[in-house]
Amino acid sequence: MAFEQQESKTPTSIGAIFVALTDYDGVPANHIATFNVEVLDQNGDTLRTLTGQLQQHLSGTQQQRIVDFLAALRTQAEGEILP
Repeated sequence: MAFEQQESKTPTSIGAIFVALTDYDGVPANHIATFNVEVLDQNGDTLRTLTGQLQQHLSGTQQQRIVDFLAALRTQAEGEILP
């Protein structure tokens, strides 16, 4: 056969979900939260990876918890790492 038949790929599940929280300077307005979501086909192969800003998907309370978490992490890092 001159041409191989291509199997139709159908999204069937979600693979890994990655979340990155970034605090450049301790200023909450400068915090960045991004996500990547792997979409898998029926064979478990990655069809595509969706990416975006996490903040638009969070409630005000959830956003505040991220701000609080990053502030606590920065405080702990400064206390344990800096002289």
